[in-house]
Formats: sequence, structure tokens, C-alpha cells
Amino acid sequence: MTQYIPFEDTGYFSKFITDYLAQKEPLKCLYHRFPLTTNFLEQIKEKQAHFSKEHRTLLFQVLKEQYQNLSISEKTHSHIEALQQEHTFTITTGHQLSLFTGPLYFIYKIVSTIVSCQQLKQLYPNYTFVPIYWMATEDHDFEEINHFHLSNRTICWNSDQTGATGNFSTNTLEAVFQTFDRAIGLGKNADELRALFRNSYLKNNNLAEATRYLVNALFEDYGVVVIDGNDKALKKEFIPYISNDLLHSVAHREVTKSIEALQKVNSTYPVQVNPREVNMFYLTPNGRHRIIRTSEGFEVHDTNIRFSKEAILEELNTYPERFSPNVILRP
Repeated sequence: MTQYIPFEDTGYFSKFITDYLAQKEPLKCLYHRFPLTTNFLEQIKEKQAHFSKEHRTLLFQVLKEQYQNLSISEKTHSHIEALQQEHTFTITTGHQLSLFTGPLYFIYKIVSTIVSCQQLKQLYPNYTFVPIYWMATEDHDFEEINHFHLSNRTICWNSDQTGATGNFSTNTLEAVFQTFDRAIGLGKNADELRALFRNSYLKNNNLAEATRYLVNALFEDYGVVVIDGNDKALKKEFIPYISNDLLHSVAHREVTKSIEALQKVNSTYPVQVNPREVNMFYLTPNGRHRIIRTSEGFEVHDTNIRFSKEAILEELNTYPERFSPNVILRP
């Protein structure tokens, strides 16, 4: 017996979300296609025309490099290889590098991409669908990811490291492991979890590598591919979008339009996110700092770094890896 409860009846979702899920007409102007399986063929055709062979080759090469020190399943290997083919498409989720997966939502997101790929393959057998977990390695909100819950206690990683969390060294996680080791108890499952934590976090140098190992270990049978967007070759492809944001505030303008449209539909809808004039951060060895436009050009918040318009464009083209998008520009 299976019983289905409407989202609205659960009491867990806002009216904005339930109206979207119900495909209410006034909201349709704010998205392209609703994610029904029957809508994917048109989406496939659109993406097929948009991405070139060069894009696919670059993605394949970057993933090969990112996976070079990790043993992967045949399924994952075949998925990475398949990305070179024009009939292959990705279903992508993303999440912060939550310690030992953190909230269950971390798992649900990845499972959802796997299930979506399986459903789409049944519906469109001539295409290949690859589940992707995109690591938010550039996020700097360490307090959101530095803990996980075990039974009735919270196990926390204390560290004074700053900046992009993907670069955080894992050399201080031994103490966390010892606490986890004592709390997990005895038995086969406990031993497997100990090994998973140890192999993920104590045998990898930074949090990005550790999280890639962890997700691969959990989902390798399903061929989940893990990607780190904080990569110079990938950031180079992102330069036109960064430039548009720095010089023309495209994201600020477009998101503001969406906020105004939402308010016209229903003034009680909450504002989902407030865009900034510049939605980019600048990465330094000591942190991830907002870029602010000034009358003289640009400054990096909480630092002495200043750029003229010409200088920041030169910096962008030479070192694109130093520029990091906020949540608005991540998609």
C-alpha cells in the first residue's frame, strides 16, 4: 500500500513552493520548462545545439585529471567517457562539502539525480544520462558544514582555516575521527563506517578530495560523477559571464526583474535571494572576499586589493581561478 500526500498538506512547504509544484499559471513566466519527464526531449534538443564538441572534450579532460588519483568503478568510468558523445546529457545536483555528508538532504539530492537518470533512460533509450554531483568547493560558510549528527549528539570539526572550504586541510580531522570512533559502537556496520570516514578524511589532503572520495565510495555502483568547478580550465570558460557581471551587473538586473514579477503575482511570496551589484568573490590564500564596484574601479572587501576596470579584466583573463561566483551565478 502506498499513500501519497500533497505537498501542500504536509505543512512543510511555503505557498510559493507549492504554487510552483502545482504549475500555477502566474509563475510560468519565471521558468523555461517544468521538469516533467515528457518535457525533456525538447530540453535535450536545445542543449544538444548549445554545447559543442570542444565543450565536451574540455569537460572530459578536466574530469580525467580530477579523478586521476581515485580508483573508480567501471560504471563511473563509462559515464565519464560517455560525456564526449553528443547523445549524452547530465542531470546535476550540487551541495556544500558537508562533513560525513551532514544532513540527509545531501544524500536525497544525489539519489534524486540517479533516479531521474534511470527514468529518463527508460523514456529516451537512445540517449545516455549521467548523474552529476557538483561540489560547492568555493563556499566559505564553514559553520554550515563542519558537523554531523550521530544519535543524540553533534560531532563538530573545529578549525581556524578560512577561505574556500574545498581547500581546507584535513590534517586536523583525526580528533573528530576519535570522537566518532568512540561514539559509533561495535559491529560490522560500525566498522564499515569507521573505514569510510578514515579512508575519506584521513587519507586525503583537503576537503574537496575527501568529499569526492566519500561520494564515490557511496555511489560508485550507480556511476555518479563528482565534479569540482574550482578549476582553472573550467573557470576560463566562465570568463564572459564573470566579465558581464563585473561590468554590466547582468545578474543584478535580471534577478531584480524576477523579484518584481513575483511580488506582482503575490505580494506575500518571500524574496528568495537578494542580488548584489557584483555577484563575484575574489579568492586569496587567506579567504574568499566580495568584489565591490567603486568610483575608481573595484575593491576586494576586507583587503587592500584594488583594481581599475582595465586591471581587473587583465586579472580575470590571466587568473580566472581567482574569481568565484556567489549562489546567484553558480547555475
